[in-house]
Amino acid sequence: AYKEQSKLIKKALGKPCVGTHHIGSTAIPGVPAQPVIDIMVLLKDVEAAKQLVALGYVENGDGTYTLHQSELSYKAYCVDANDHDTIDAHMGILGKHRASKKDMRAWIELKQSWAQQFADDPQGYEDAKKAYFEQIAPEAREKNRNDQKLGTSLAIGMCLGMSIGTAIGAATDNL
Repeated sequence: AYKEQSKLIKKALGKPCVGTHHIGSTAIPGVPAQPVIDIMVLLKDVEAAKQLVALGYVENGDGTYTLHQSELSYKAYCVDANDHDTIDAHMGILGKHRASKKDMRAWIELKQSWAQQFADDPQGYEDAKKAYFEQIAPEAREKNRNDQKLGTSLAIGMCLGMSIGTAIGAATDNL
């Protein structure tokens, strides 16, 4: 469902959309979730997000847009592609819950406790999630940045290793 909606979003927004990411609980295998697909939409021009209305999305007034369908809804979080703090926080939080069974279980337990506590108060549930995310965002943001640096270093190392191997192979064949 994410992939199909992502294609529609990218097509509707055109060049201002530089990419999308599936975020939220539906992006974490094994985590119970509401039937809402959360999509972070990266934009060169956040004003372009208004074009989501043509797809049936409703503007929420906080940089998000929601599309309600019969059994599934979508929430688009429209983010400036240069807002690395926000992007790194979202991706870091997602990575935290995906990478560790312990963190994933803790997330499931938190969600279940909020579901009981706020059974008749959807806004209370959303406020609890927001407070939790704000609490863990700095650490998650930093971890995501470090993971990106590590990935870049590994890629450079692999390229250098392949280059040296190719050079040695070429030199050996020429001797």
